[in-house]
Formats: sequence, C-alpha cells, structure tokens
Amino acid sequence: MKRLITFLIIIALLLGGCSWIDQLQAWKNSNTDDNTSNDSQSQTNIDEPLVKNDNQTTDENTPTTIGDTVEVTLYFSNADGTGLVAEKREIPKQEGLARATISNLIDGPQNAELLPTLPAATILEDINISDGLCTVDFSGELRDNLGGGVMAEQLAVYSIVKTLSQFASVDSVRILIDGQAVESLAGHIDTSDAIAVQTVE
Repeated sequence: MKRLITFLIIIALLLGGCSWIDQLQAWKNSNTDDNTSNDSQSQTNIDEPLVKNDNQTTDENTPTTIGDTVEVTLYFSNADGTGLVAEKREIPKQEGLARATISNLIDGPQNAELLPTLPAATILEDINISDGLCTVDFSGELRDNLGGGVMAEQLAVYSIVKTLSQFASVDSVRILIDGQAVESLAGHIDTSDAIAVQTVE
C-alpha cells in the first residue's frame, strides 16, 4: 500500500513538473514574440523618416528654376544714340551660351530708356569660338537695315564686340555677313578682319 501511494505521488510530481515546464516554455515563447514584435515596431519607426525623405526627393529629370539661369551683360545704345550702356539679363544656362547672348542682343533692350543697336530682322546664322577668336555670322539684314550713318555702325559693331568680350574664351571678334567677310557694315568701321576686344573697352 505504501508503495502504491509513493508511486502515485511520484506520478503526480512528474505530471505537475511537465505542466510547469510547459508553462515555462509558453511564457518564454510569449516573451520572444513580444520582443520580436517590439523589434519590428522599432525598425518600422526607424524606416519611416527614410521613406518620407525618399518621397520628398526631387527627380533628377524634373526641371527646376533654382540655379538654372546665368546673368549676362548686353550692350545697347543710350537714349540719344551716342554711346553704349550695359544691361544685365538673366538667361537659361545652356550649351552655346554665346549664341543665346547674341540672340538676346538682337531682341533688343528690356529697359525702355535704351535703344537697340542691331536691326530687329537680323538673324544669327552661326557663331563659334576657336583659339580666342569668336566668329559670328549674321544675315544680310544687319547690313541692309542698319541705317543711321557712322554712329549707328559704331554702336552696332561695338555692341557685338563688347557683349562677346565678357566671355573669357574670347579675345577677338570677327563679323561675317551671310558667311562672308565684309569690309564694313556701312562703309565706316573696318570689319574685314577680327576686332580685338580690348580696343572697344
């Protein structure tokens, strides 16, 4: 009888021990899940600002207006047509900046107190810079529509040369009409050869 009671007690202890072990294992697993969940939540919180920043990043292909222009200096006639006056202008940054600058010179001044130096119908046919020499080719309208005598010719030639002189790569300017060198635009200023920029400063 004593043996039976002892056996039953041992069985009860074993069963109770297994149950306790199961409970301990379940508690351990529960803590592990909680820690995993917390780690996951922490990781999400860390990543969220990165995702927001990614969404706020500007696509490299999206055009912007910030820092996308350059200031150039154009030379136009003063109100009485006796000299040149500088006008600053913001134009888009681009390849062929000298071409864009001369095109703006042809368009005329934005300042109402200044006068254009080149006929409005003038077309810039070509422009290139090589070894310090800037060769600029205009349509015949530059010569045919100039008018105004010696002063108008001086203002036209020197406005072109002074405007191009702002580029460090330009030491002299050669003016062509329809691809050909001309002795002058109106018979007074020699344009048969290149004009050094320092002569008109």
